[in-house]
Amino acid sequence: MAEKENAKPTSDDKKRTFEFDDIFEHVSSFGRYQKLLYFCTCLTAFPITNQFALLVFGFGTPGFHCVTPNVTCDPKKCCDGCTSYEFDGPFTSTVSEWNLICDRAFLGATIQSSFFAGMAVGSIVTGMMSDAWGRKKCIFICNAIMVQQTLFILPRKLLKVS
Repeated sequence: MAEKENAKPTSDDKKRTFEFDDIFEHVSSFGRYQKLLYFCTCLTAFPITNQFALLVFGFGTPGFHCVTPNVTCDPKKCCDGCTSYEFDGPFTSTVSEWNLICDRAFLGATIQSSFFAGMAVGSIVTGMMSDAWGRKKCIFICNAIMVQQTLFILPRKLLKVS
């Protein structure tokens, strides 16, 4: 026991212990390259999150009531004999534009299910593509396809404005 107390420190005892922050600072933390990677990642993430937000907010059902003459029913309820509904308030959604209420309410759920089925198929296909060609090439190809979709939509919107 006394031998250990009087023993000289070995090279293992002299090793400096690093904290995670020290190592992070040593590798220059969040530099220009990391900022560029973060920016490029955000560029790919924003269009995807917009699609998910559209599913949540675009399929909200605003209040509605029957406007068919001589038909009375509770507001926000479907009733037999009503052929036309009017939506309340300034809120416009996919449901109000395409009249996806009552007997057509299932179409909204079908659209959402189709979206997620497409996401599942796309995940499998792009996973196989990235294994075969590499992750970077796959990301660039998918981003080019996303930009192409926007370029098809933009002229349609411009025609509506003019």
